[in-house]
Amino acid sequence: MRRITRMRALMLGLIPVVALAAACSSPGTKAASQGGATHAVTTTHAQAAHEFVSQRYHFRLTLPKNWSGVDAQTAWDGRALQGQGSPEFADFTDSGTDRVFTFGSAPVANGMRLAAWRAAMVRAAPSGCADPRSAKKATLGGQPALTWTTNCGTDSHPVKFAVVHGGRGYVAIFEGSGSSVNAADQRVFDPIRRSFRFTG
Repeated sequence: MRRITRMRALMLGLIPVVALAAACSSPGTKAASQGGATHAVTTTHAQAAHEFVSQRYHFRLTLPKNWSGVDAQTAWDGRALQGQGSPEFADFTDSGTDRVFTFGSAPVANGMRLAAWRAAMVRAAPSGCADPRSAKKATLGGQPALTWTTNCGTDSHPVKFAVVHGGRGYVAIFEGSGSSVNAADQRVFDPIRRSFRFTG
C-alpha cells in the first residue's frame, strides 16, 4: 500500500515537470526586439530549395538548400546601406558557409534614373569602403540593373546590384564565403539572382 502511495506521489510530481518541458519545447514565432517594440520575424528554414516572399519589399526569390531568409521588419530610408542583421533589410544566409545576401528598398523621386540611384548607393556605402567609378550592366527581376564590387579593405569585397522599379530603388548585396566573391560563390548566387521577381 505504501509502495502504491509513493508511486502515485512520484507520478503526480512529474506532471508539472513534463508540462513545463512541453511548453518550453513547443514551436513558436521568433521575435526580434527593436527600440522596445516586439516584431514578428518571418524566417524560413528548409533542407531543399524553397521560395521566399518578402511582404515588406514585394519580391520573391528561390533560396538554395540549407539557406534561410528573414524579411525586413521596418522600412529603410535609402540613406545608408545596412549590413547583415539590420531590421531594415531582408537577410539571407547559407547555414554551411559565410555566404550572405541582403536586400533593401526605398522610395525614390519621380523620374529617378538607374545611374542616379546607383550613385546614391555609392554615397550610402559605409566609411572605409570604396566603390569603383563605373558599373556593369545587368538585370534583376527582369529590369535593367547595374552591378559593381565594393572594396571594404582586405576582409570584404561585396558585390552589389542596383535597380529602379515602380517608384522605388532596390539594392542587393552579395558576400561570398571568403573576402571576395569567387567562382564557387557565383555559382550559388547566380540562380538566386535569376529567380528574383518583383511581386508589386
